[in-house]
Amino acid sequence: MFRRRADGTTRSHCRISRPEIMNENLFQKIRLTVPILLCLGLLAIFVRIWWAGATPNKPTWMPESSVWISGPHTPLEMHRVGEWVGCSSTTQKMAECWFTDYRGSVILEGQFARLDGRAIGSISIQHGDMSEFRSVARKHGEVIPIVRLEQGGIMAPLPYVSNLDISGNPRN
Repeated sequence: MFRRRADGTTRSHCRISRPEIMNENLFQKIRLTVPILLCLGLLAIFVRIWWAGATPNKPTWMPESSVWISGPHTPLEMHRVGEWVGCSSTTQKMAECWFTDYRGSVILEGQFARLDGRAIGSISIQHGDMSEFRSVARKHGEVIPIVRLEQGGIMAPLPYVSNLDISGNPRN
C-alpha cells in the first residue's frame, strides 16, 4: 500500500480529497447533533406539560384560605388552566371574593353570600376543579361563579343569590 520513494519517504496509494474529509466530518457532526436536539426538544415539551399541570404560587395579596381550582386540561396542555379563588369576610353574612388567573390578575371580584342565608363565619374553601365552581342559569345561559365551602354550603355573588337554590342549581 505504501510505496517507498527514491528519497526514502513513503506515500500512500489511497488518496482522499479534502472535500470528502469535510463531508465526512459534517456527517458526523449532524449525526451527533440531531439526537441531542431531539432529546432537548422532548425534554422541553415534558417540562412545559409538567409546568402547566403544577399548582402555581398563590398571589401574595390573596387571603390565606385561597385555593387553586384546576380547569379542563387537554392532553398536550401548554399553559396553566385554572383560577385562584379566595374570600374574606366583610360582614357576618357577606364576603369579598376574588377569582384570579395563575399570575394573580383579577378575573372576577365581588360581594358573595351563602345561599342558605346562614352566617359565613371563618371561610375555608373546598378544593376542586372549575366545573364545581360554576352554575349555569337556564333562562339566560349565563355562567355564575360559586364558591363551595369545606364546612358545607355554597356562596354566590349577591345579585344571583335569589336565582340559585341551596345546592347551587338555578331555580326554575
